[in-house]
Amino acid sequence: LTSTNVQDALDEIQQNLEDTNADLGNIDLTDNGDGTFTYTDAEGNIIDFDANTTSYTENGGGSYTFTNDNGESIT
Repeated sequence: LTSTNVQDALDEIQQNLEDTNADLGNIDLTDNGDGTFTYTDAEGNIIDFDANTTSYTENGGGSYTFTNDNGESIT
């Protein structure tokens, strides 16, 4: 990611998902238009993220972990 803040990082990931959606199946990251995002995994599990209260960590090797204020995370 080239982003320096959570909102831009989530936007960048969303664009990457849209660009490669056919390869990812049912994985989705939706920009709700209010600074929040909804992530849905292939099993239909939903996690909502508020870009204003979410942090992200670069794990190396192109992997990132996003953690919301509830302690829920996606990698």
